[in-house]
Amino acid sequence: MSTTKTTSGDQRGVLVAVPTTRQVPKEQRPPPKTADDPKARARAAIKERTRAKNAMVVSMGALVLTGYLAARGGRRDTGTARVAHMIAGVALLGTSYWHQTLYGRGR
Repeated sequence: MSTTKTTSGDQRGVLVAVPTTRQVPKEQRPPPKTADDPKARARAAIKERTRAKNAMVVSMGALVLTGYLAARGGRRDTGTARVAHMIAGVALLGTSYWHQTLYGRGR
């Protein structure tokens, strides 16, 4: 709820509560349709796979960037860059595993 200050008439300087949006309590909301709707389940699976692919792209980009920063012999070669490169590699492994588990067993 937002509050506004009124300055007209005999209500000068009174703060009035004005509702901005109507929110439905959780217990009154309908249940999500993913449990019984196959189309909703398929859409949710596609969204999850897309998130996994995007995470892989970001972690691969971080791996490439930190690889450039951690190149041996360069002036950017620092211990921090090497640690960041290792963390980015582990992140790529984790996101690859996540992506692989979303597709299940092959036929």
